[in-house]
Parts: sequence; structure tokens; C-alpha cells
Amino acid sequence: MSLNIWITIIAFVIINSILIILRMKEPVDQEEKAKQKNIRKLRAMQALNLRENALIQKYNDRLDEKTKYDKKYKVESLLMQAGLPKVSFGEIKITQMGFSVLSFLAGFFLLGNILIAVVLAGVGYFSPTIIVSIIANKRMGQMEKQVGSFIQLITERYRSHGDLAKAIEQTAPDFKGMEPMNSELQRTILEMQVGTPTETAIKNLGRRTGNKFLIMFSNYYSISATLGTEDARDRIVSQAWLQFNEDYKMKQTLREQIAGPRNEAYFMLAFIPAVIAFQIFTNDDYLPFMLHSLMGQMGTAGIILVIVGSVWFINKKIGGPLD
Repeated sequence: MSLNIWITIIAFVIINSILIILRMKEPVDQEEKAKQKNIRKLRAMQALNLRENALIQKYNDRLDEKTKYDKKYKVESLLMQAGLPKVSFGEIKITQMGFSVLSFLAGFFLLGNILIAVVLAGVGYFSPTIIVSIIANKRMGQMEKQVGSFIQLITERYRSHGDLAKAIEQTAPDFKGMEPMNSELQRTILEMQVGTPTETAIKNLGRRTGNKFLIMFSNYYSISATLGTEDARDRIVSQAWLQFNEDYKMKQTLREQIAGPRNEAYFMLAFIPAVIAFQIFTNDDYLPFMLHSLMGQMGTAGIILVIVGSVWFINKKIGGPLD
């Protein structure tokens, strides 16, 4: 493959990565979205998405053919839980490649070190998903208390008049100004207004919030619709709230026990760059040794891998959502 083709490919990946990152930062006017009442306006909003770009769409189609459904579903769910529903699986893959290319170029041209450049390329590739995972964990933690109140309110309102869609619309104003739940409820209402079945809209809400009890609620609602007596229907629907409440109390206890080890892990991790900074300022030979000698390059590459791996482990295994 000629040099010009390689330059074109690298430029394409970098430019699209920058565009995707900028689009992640776009403000979302939820009040305006809440006013959208029909399919035409919803499609007009979707037309603004970057995925309408022909090259991105073609790349997405190729990925759909080659990627297992479970993997794609997991990544897309993570993006939704991080508040990035506009970003597709293909776009996050392009971002990963862009980060990888930029990291490699930085390691090779700025540090002049091929070994560190290769390690940085690997780190750059996984960095976007690690960052998205950290954002998603924080966002889901914020929503957990709000989800509990939401389930309780729609349960009571549904029991009073038997219309779940109406119960959701009546409950939405109670969360005005309470982000991120307010934004997710507006999106759920918009889905129902354009024809999405209420049960499916609730399941989608559960997927975006990462809360299994919302999905459980939609299943209970589906079962209750087939029951003949109002008393049986009310008891079935109330199960989601009762189980959520019991689970939440147990998680609060676990969080208190985990908080100490998690904070200690982050403190120990922060100690590594602190020691590196101390060595740089006190030893003039430290940087030349770490960047230009074979042993130092291997040590630097190892330190980078340990830091990134530790961040992933703490966020995923210790500080992640409790199931």
C-alpha cells in the first residue's frame, strides 16, 4: 500500500475522531426535545447525527456484519448509560483508532521511542471505552436514587387509573431539573409519542439507565395486563418497587464497605506518578534513562500498562455498579 493511501487513511481516522469528540460535547436542549410531538420532527433531529455521513454509515454496516451482536449491544448500552446515545458503535471504534494513531505518533515523534509508541497505541485504543465507562458509572450512580422514586411514583399512579403511559407523563414533571433522570424521561415520553409501545419504552429506559428493575417493571406490567382482577394486577406491578427497595438497602451497605478499599486503591495509584515527578525534578539522568535506554523503555512501558490496567480494574471491579 502506497504512502499516499496510508496518509489518507490516517487523516480520515483522525478527522472523524475529532468530529465525534466534538459532537459528544454538544449541549442537548431537553426542553426542546420534549416539545417534539411527531415523527417528522424526530427524523429531523436524527438527520443531524454524524452517522448520516455516508462514509460512517458504510463503516457501520461493515462492522455490523463482522461484529457479534452481544459485543455491539454491550458497547451501545454503555454509550447510552454515559449519556451519549447519538454515538454509534462504529463511531466509537473510529474514535478508538484515532486515539491509537495519535498516541502512537506522539510516542514515536515526541519521545522518539518505538517501544513506548506501540504501548501508547494500545493504551490509546482502549482509552475511549475506559473513559466512557467511568462516565457511565458516575451517571448511573446519580440516577439510582432517582430511579427508585420514579418506580414508586409510576406504580402508585398506575394502580390508581391503570394507564402506564399516562402515569409516566404525570410523573415526568416531578423530575424537572433533576438530571440525568429528567433527560431520560423526556426521551421516553418522546418515544411513546412517536408510537413506541409503553412496555418497550420502559425497557429502553432501563437499558439507558443501566437499571434492571425498570426492565423488571416492564415485564411485570406485561404480565399484569393479562390478569383479570385489579388486585392481582396491582400486586404484580408493585413487586418491582419492593425488590428495588430491598436491593437498594443492601447495596448501600456494600458501598460503605467498598468505599474504603476503593479510595485506598486510587491513592496508591496516584503515588506512582507522584514518584515519577519527584524523580524527574531531583534526578537529571532519570528521563534520559527511562526514555532512551532499553531497560528504561521497558520500565516506562510497564508503568504505563500498570497505571491504565489499574484504572480499568478499579473502575470496573471495585468502583463499578453493584449487581
